[in-house]
Amino acid sequence: MAPFRGKRRGGGSFGNRSHYKKHGGAAGLKPADATFEKKLHGKDFDKVEEQPSEDEESEEDDTSRVRPYNALLDQLKARKSANGRSSKKRKLNGAEVLREPLQNDKKQPNLVFDPTDGLEPGSKGVDAVLDEPEGSVMDDDGSLGSESEPEQVAADTVKPDLFEAHQSVSDSLVLARRLAAAEDAPWSYTIIDKVENKAVTQREDIIKHSHPYAQSQQDMRHLSLRGSTPVGLSSVKLKKKVIEQATRWNIDLKAVSPVLRMGLFDYRDVIFPCRTVENAILAQQLTCIQCLNHVISNRDKILKNNTRLAHSENGELELRDRGFTRPRVLFLLPTRQACARIVKLISALYGAEQEENKKRFEKSFTSADEIFSEDKPLDFRDLFGGNDDDMFRIGLKFTRKTMKYFSPFYTSDIILASPLGLKLAIGSDDVKDYDYDFLSSIEIVVIDQADALLMQNWEHVETIFEHLNLVPKESHGCDFNRVKHWYLDGKARYLRQTIILSAFQTPELKRLVNTQTKNLDGRLELCPKFDGAILDFQIRIKQTFVRFEATTPLDDPTARFNQFTSAIVPSIVRLASANKSNKAGILIFIPSYLDFVRIRNYFTTSTATQNIPFGSISEYSEVPEMTRARSHFFTGQNSVLLYTERAHHFRRFQIRGVKHIFMFGLPENPVFYREIVGGYLSKSVGEGRVMEGEVSCKSMFSRYDTMKLERIVGSSRYLNMVFDRGGDTFDFV
Repeated sequence: MAPFRGKRRGGGSFGNRSHYKKHGGAAGLKPADATFEKKLHGKDFDKVEEQPSEDEESEEDDTSRVRPYNALLDQLKARKSANGRSSKKRKLNGAEVLREPLQNDKKQPNLVFDPTDGLEPGSKGVDAVLDEPEGSVMDDDGSLGSESEPEQVAADTVKPDLFEAHQSVSDSLVLARRLAAAEDAPWSYTIIDKVENKAVTQREDIIKHSHPYAQSQQDMRHLSLRGSTPVGLSSVKLKKKVIEQATRWNIDLKAVSPVLRMGLFDYRDVIFPCRTVENAILAQQLTCIQCLNHVISNRDKILKNNTRLAHSENGELELRDRGFTRPRVLFLLPTRQACARIVKLISALYGAEQEENKKRFEKSFTSADEIFSEDKPLDFRDLFGGNDDDMFRIGLKFTRKTMKYFSPFYTSDIILASPLGLKLAIGSDDVKDYDYDFLSSIEIVVIDQADALLMQNWEHVETIFEHLNLVPKESHGCDFNRVKHWYLDGKARYLRQTIILSAFQTPELKRLVNTQTKNLDGRLELCPKFDGAILDFQIRIKQTFVRFEATTPLDDPTARFNQFTSAIVPSIVRLASANKSNKAGILIFIPSYLDFVRIRNYFTTSTATQNIPFGSISEYSEVPEMTRARSHFFTGQNSVLLYTERAHHFRRFQIRGVKHIFMFGLPENPVFYREIVGGYLSKSVGEGRVMEGEVSCKSMFSRYDTMKLERIVGSSRYLNMVFDRGGDTFDFV
């Protein structure tokens, strides 16, 4: 897929699907929940006071308190010294790796996980990976050893700890050299696999050449993936608490896209533009496993280092294991119901003995009132089913036995929010409450259903990424002696993992990836091939694509409008005049709201269209206006109906009486093309309102619509249509 630069025209902001005009944007959107009228900052966010639980882990910041566990470690150390034995280690790929006893690889019972119904018993079993064997002791150097000498383990059976590998850049000079090398050499793409007519590409980063023991291109490819591709959860080294719960889900990694399988647990950026309702559950499960394992690994590392500091003789150990603030993971989600699904996955995965504020969360984020009929598409019901409010933010805090909902951001481990909710939490630089410090130490960012966020206000997403991993304005009780070097140097974004799950790729997503994802571990991106939406119709429809020339993306709106008024409007006038005694049934599809306003004004004031009655439906139209416009169009009182892409996204109307379709621009979502062109015209033919050979669709495109065009006409046709010099009109029947 050829990269290009493009800018979305329009970008109107709106909130809840059922209140477009009232909730027109960040400024006009009023919170649905009174809790969002309060400040975000820790002490008064939702007025939630930090009540310490019995298992509260204040030990992360308290190294002076002695616990029974530490006393047990001292006894084990004393016994080990008396016996004169020490835990043996061995070398693997130049790194010191501890042996794990074979007898700890136990079989765990399996349950099949259903995100809506909870956990149900299953039949298959998956090997569990225990990251801390029982009877382990802390060595003098702080590493985890075994109390008894295990049997010799083959080198190829040891699973690499990818968390430690990702966090291994402890020397600021080493990181500086890697950054300099990455800036000197441009990034390039290399095809590493092909599966099911899809090309999987990996962005080669200069780090592959930084391994001293890489002697060939094959070695560098092997090292770039950090070992063999996982084929099951048993092949990935995860925390014991995570793997015990994850094995119940009966996950088959062989059924997962190679992009997720190879990049997710390898801490690479993952761009997955093939998200569907069918594969979403599995992708979300793996993403939650990665995020929760990262949070627990961070916590355990801090606790172990606390123990080392408490038992060090001079207390001068330099242990860099923290960021500026506590939050490590950020989820950006479109609706409250989508947030509830992710939180339910995390809750099932963590298996906490106690969950604080859970009833409050379920009341605020879940709803079963809005049930759509079966005529609504599956992806629509998946996105807007339940609580579809797009104004929310919530923090999750994890302790040894407790999972706490609605924790203040500065004491949270995971933050889940909509772009609008988090943008309002950040504020603007001209107000007193401008605060982005809680985003300073984010190490994993997950954008789920990015295609749905594009239909909201994408500028909020860009603003959030601009505030990630910045040096905070205040200390917030930070122990700078334990802050990692790359945080102090302002280089944290180079070690941040970004995971984007979307139904399709867009220029906005491409720009975000190219400008905001700088992960030194590289990036994996799936580049799918498309057969084309034009092949999915059951009746013969004449489909015409008209190309127009635009010099730059900024000139595209004006050139498109000029092409519409000079070449398309005469055809509309001719069809409307020829069908005065009958229903013309002309639908004009407009992707951008700004273009919609321009065309609506043209139909109102132009002498060429002054005799054409028309109606309009946009994302900001009130329900009575929409009903009246549809009724007048169906009965023939209006010959033309103006219809925006976002109105279709939020409503999915089944508009009747359509005979001819003119697309001012191609839709981003190819499903919309199938529903509008195939669905509307097929319904008119089926009802006997028009003959099959009389329906038609004419679409306008430029070279800046390359991604849209590929999804609609197919990967094998779009390049010829963009660069063909033999003509600018292409017909498909």
